[in-house]
Amino acid sequence: MKKYDIVNEITDTKNYEYEEITVREFLNTICPKEERNNFIRQMFAVNMHYLLSEETYDRAFSVIDDISSDKELEGFNAIVFLQYKHKNKTSSFHSVLDVSKYTKLINYCKEKKVRYGFDSCSCPMFIESIKNDIDKNQMEMLSEPCESGLMSSYINCKGEFFVCSFAEGEGEWTKGINVLECDNFVDDVWNNERVIEWREKLIGNKRSCPIYNLVPSVQKV
Repeated sequence: MKKYDIVNEITDTKNYEYEEITVREFLNTICPKEERNNFIRQMFAVNMHYLLSEETYDRAFSVIDDISSDKELEGFNAIVFLQYKHKNKTSSFHSVLDVSKYTKLINYCKEKKVRYGFDSCSCPMFIESIKNDIDKNQMEMLSEPCESGLMSSYINCKGEFFVCSFAEGEGEWTKGINVLECDNFVDDVWNNERVIEWREKLIGNKRSCPIYNLVPSVQKV
């Protein structure tokens, strides 16, 4: 039997009985411990989602250092930066709005050869941070700004529709649209007057969040 052929056999479920098993136990059954890291890298793309705020900014550099130097993290796919939104009014965190600081962070990823990504909330900041890059046009094509209410939405556990999860309970979205009471989702919800107004506002704002202040600013570090 070739190495890891058991993985292919597992996909044939016709004569299998199922039982609960932890990921560690599963990996121990299909490859030796010394080969586990290589196997994981072949089977899975592992990303780290990092909440980026003014308060977590400095630590991000040490995390990038760890990714680039720790042998246990070889083959790590990417670190994905999530722009902090001040939804929790009691939180002491603040969004990173300084373009020069964001640019420094992205350049550090490049310097350390660490792959990176970002959420759509960060897109305006990222686009601004690469405006002087030689591959700016290509990078812009690969960057997706906010798509809330355009290509995606959020429905909470009560069956209430919001243009995104961070919009719930905020401003004009203090209350959502009741999906459970609608007769036709497209007409009653997706093309609801509130959603259409949101789309127009989002597009008019160059797809930068109309709810949270995430507009990039140029400051001295």
